[in-house]
Amino acid sequence: MLPAKFQSRYLALSKYQINRVKIYIVLCLILGAVSVFSVQAFNDNYVLGLNTTKSLPGTLFIIDKHEIPHRGDFVGFVYKGHKDYYPRGTIFVKIMRGEAGDEVRVQERDCLEYIVNETNYGCIQEHSSFGKRLSIGPVGIIPKHYYAVQGTHVDSFDSRYGEVGWINDKSTIGKAYRVF
Repeated sequence: MLPAKFQSRYLALSKYQINRVKIYIVLCLILGAVSVFSVQAFNDNYVLGLNTTKSLPGTLFIIDKHEIPHRGDFVGFVYKGHKDYYPRGTIFVKIMRGEAGDEVRVQERDCLEYIVNETNYGCIQEHSSFGKRLSIGPVGIIPKHYYAVQGTHVDSFDSRYGEVGWINDKSTIGKAYRVF
């Protein structure tokens, strides 16, 4: 039983108003449950990638966990490189430039060029944009279950550098799509 000071307030509601309040409560519970299940369904299928550097055009990417990326696609992966550059586990989005069986080499011209299947994907810098020393990335034939990635900016931290290297399938999240 409610205390006397509250009884008059509740007794003043008509049956219609009480039923209406019950309907609102039920609707709120249903919407809350749908929201929880929608978020769970999104998390089961997608990951958000946030680009905070100039390495790619775009800031927000949706990564589809069930779609396999191919050469030329944006790809989301988990960085497992050296912790002095980025925390391990950071989600990266880059462009897939080389797949298993492709040839990667380095060639000296105006700079040390990173070449995948005879296409120049940029110069290899000696230092990162933070001033940290960088090593040359892997060269040779990309092995099965690995691929090479690249950003579009000259200072992109990508497969040109040993600190990123070739990306293993196990680190891949999926194909990424630019939102904006």
